[in-house]
Amino acid sequence: MGKKSKRRGDKKISKSTTAEDLQQGIDELAISNNNEKPPSDDNAATKFVDANTPLNEMKDIFDELFQSEISWLKSLPSEVQEELMPGWNATLGWPAPINHICVIGEIALVLAGVKPCSVVGHGTYKPHGRSYYEKILRPWYDRYFKEDSGFICELSMPGVAYYVIDSKGNTVDFGENAMFRNIRHPISDLVEEVFSRTDRPVTTEELRVCFGFPSRYDKRTDSDIQYQFQNPEELFNIEECCCSPCLDYTSREADAVAVGRHFRKYQKAMKALGYSIALDIENQTLWSIEAIATAWYEAAGHDYDEFERMAKADELWMRCEGHRKISIIHSVLQIHKREQMYNTMGMRMYNISRG
Repeated sequence: MGKKSKRRGDKKISKSTTAEDLQQGIDELAISNNNEKPPSDDNAATKFVDANTPLNEMKDIFDELFQSEISWLKSLPSEVQEELMPGWNATLGWPAPINHICVIGEIALVLAGVKPCSVVGHGTYKPHGRSYYEKILRPWYDRYFKEDSGFICELSMPGVAYYVIDSKGNTVDFGENAMFRNIRHPISDLVEEVFSRTDRPVTTEELRVCFGFPSRYDKRTDSDIQYQFQNPEELFNIEECCCSPCLDYTSREADAVAVGRHFRKYQKAMKALGYSIALDIENQTLWSIEAIATAWYEAAGHDYDEFERMAKADELWMRCEGHRKISIIHSVLQIHKREQMYNTMGMRMYNISRG
């Protein structure tokens, strides 16, 4: 866990600060960052990309967006960072670190075609989404994407995609938030419909599909799933940070196969962009040993040698010790042996059938 960081920014914001005041504070503090534009480069300005551009050729523009977001987040006062991660300071005793607020990982998934869309700032803190759109995402989009690129960057309309949060009928919506969409994704039409709907609430399943998460909701066996940047201290220039999620969602153990396969796609995409990530099944006691082993084996592409490499490289986070840890590793080996046996039997049956 990180040490308690010094507060950044000189604008004091009290607990009674309104959303408008927070917005003004964000805008004022972001001006200097927004004015620090990279040197003019005519060649870079004409380097447009689209949905057909190989991901490794987007590395430079992705790095630019990443650094812009980090600089912007660091310009925000600690009070605003706390607004973005409510309860962090009260629970853990230090301000919310910027690496837990950064949303760049979701943008990468949309670029890779793995995720249909990313929505930034939804829920209770919309000023963040609007400011991110105006100061960071939209200028970057205008610089590198044309209208026919296959990607859309927009601010969602007010009140869209609302859902009920309690028995009193209170709602939260996804209106007035920064959206980055891949309109060539197979479910782009569903995303368009859901995030323009105001006549009825959206469902949990609709949101899951639109956000590209691989698992259905089941609170009985749900674990937090996080794809962790492996070197956050270097990426974010912070000290002693134990975790830095670039994507997080919840999953039931019945979807262990889907989780492993989803991570493998994302890991491949992030490697193409030059970043290393790890699979973190955070609440491992909520999943069976077999389910964890299955997710890991799928993440390794059904390759036991690759599983061993990933384990040694800390790309599969082990959050348990002792007998349970040994049992999980043994279970991966057993899955591998069963697969080998079935493959051998299948080949024998094939040879027999051919006479």
